[in-house]
Amino acid sequence: MNKFTVVDDLNTCYTYGAYKYTSSTQNLPYETNTNGFAGHGNILVLSSEYQEFTTQNMWSVQILYDNWGKIYKRIYDWYSWSNWTQIYPDNFNKNLATNGYISFTNGLILQYGRNSCMNGLTTVTYSISFTTEPTKLISPDGNPNLGLIGTLNSGGTSQFDVVLKDFGPSAEAGAWVNWFAIGY
Repeated sequence: MNKFTVVDDLNTCYTYGAYKYTSSTQNLPYETNTNGFAGHGNILVLSSEYQEFTTQNMWSVQILYDNWGKIYKRIYDWYSWSNWTQIYPDNFNKNLATNGYISFTNGLILQYGRNSCMNGLTTVTYSISFTTEPTKLISPDGNPNLGLIGTLNSGGTSQFDVVLKDFGPSAEAGAWVNWFAIGY
């Protein structure tokens, strides 16, 4: 299942994967927690998963993108987390819309979005094309009691297909799929 897990404390989020945070999540970048409201957003964790998974023999990178279009990163280096760093200076190519992207000077592209998706096939088109097929994460976003499951059906450098199925007691009108793609 491609559903994001909600994280309570980012300091305990080391394992590779995609997660969600809410206004009650601890250890967010201070800029996202204004007047006690952090909103919501997504976190991508890249990590070394070798030997026994302990905090003494691994590293992790957290990439957080919030609902205000800001992207942050921090690194766990075997002993502690670094401070959060905002990673998109204004001189980078970007479109921080609901379905947007950031294109870094080294060629790395981050794209994200939220698309309406009824039961069936939905095609997501990137704002800008990748040169090679990117890594993609999806998360169905609807009533959690309905049992939505999303799968990637096919993909390419300019778009990909999502199949969203409802395995709950009734069909849901207006389901959404959140997505994130990273590549060159």
